Amino acid sequence: FAGMLLVVALLYGQDALGMRLGFVPAALALCAVAALAFVLARRAPGAPQPRPPIEPEPAVLRWIAAFALAMLALRMGTLAVEVLLRPLFAWDAWSQWATKAKVWAGLRDIVPFIGFDDWLTRKPGYTDTAPHYPPAIPLLQTWMALALGRWDDALVNLPWFAAFVALGLGLFGQLRRLGAGTSW
Repeated sequence: FAGMLLVVALLYGQDALGMRLGFVPAALALCAVAALAFVLARRAPGAPQPRPPIEPEPAVLRWIAAFALAMLALRMGTLAVEVLLRPLFAWDAWSQWATKAKVWAGLRDIVPFIGFDDWLTRKPGYTDTAPHYPPAIPLLQTWMALALGRWDDALVNLPWFAAFVALGLGLFGQLRRLGAGTSW
């Protein structure tokens, strides 16, 4: 989730510097941050080793763990299919978030969104049903559209699937660091 916020900050930075929005500058900055985090993690004191179980775990626990992993894998698979195939619905995501993302990705610029009253007075800008909404989610969708080189109603939501996977892996890593063992 920190990486998602960093993408938003990087796109804001590109806009503040007068650059056109682009996937590559933000991706390179993310790679640099990831490399720095890797180096810092290697220099950190070693993680505590998991304690070996006192007694061998019963076969029932192994079957429960295998079933839980299978259910998680099934859910991840269904979410991946949903992200790959299901376009945005005509509700909040499409009428208030994705409108900004589609415009920003097409123009490669963070242009202002204004209310209907301002639009009727011919004030320059684009409008949607909620121009006051914060831009973080549209900027994530913009970044994915820039990565694709086109607008895709389904694939612009890929960061949410990646966040789901990252959250699960992060939780597993933290539990292992705290000394939790595995059922295998």
